[in-house]
Amino acid sequence: MAEAARYLGATEGELRGATPARRLLGLADQSRRFPHRGELRLEGDRLVLGGWLELPREQVERVSMEFTGAWTRFQAGGVRGRFPSLGFIGSLGKPLVLTRRGAEPIYLLVDYGRVSGATRNRRWLPRLRRWLEHGTP
Repeated sequence: MAEAARYLGATEGELRGATPARRLLGLADQSRRFPHRGELRLEGDRLVLGGWLELPREQVERVSMEFTGAWTRFQAGGVRGRFPSLGFIGSLGKPLVLTRRGAEPIYLLVDYGRVSGATRNRRWLPRLRRWLEHGTP
């Protein structure tokens, strides 16, 4: 059985179109900005985002890990008392960005830690790139 992880997901439009109230809540708990959640699995030629989407490999053009205008370093850091979470530091809070053919990008936070703000995206980036290039995780 393929290794699985927990994910938080959103399309770029969902991140950019968040209401002011959702943006404010997202400063204290970044997961509030990502409406989709479930189990992430690589199954042969598809990426399964349980409870949301199944993406065929040929639909994904590129996988990157970067801050963008839709999800910034400031948003990843949020606020924990008077200080940002660890998501602000280096690449700890950078989202995985899946660029898709004919559809808007998808942003993922894998195994997001609510208290720390850190993710396991750095671990999943090479795995997703291998899957994209060769069809194997």
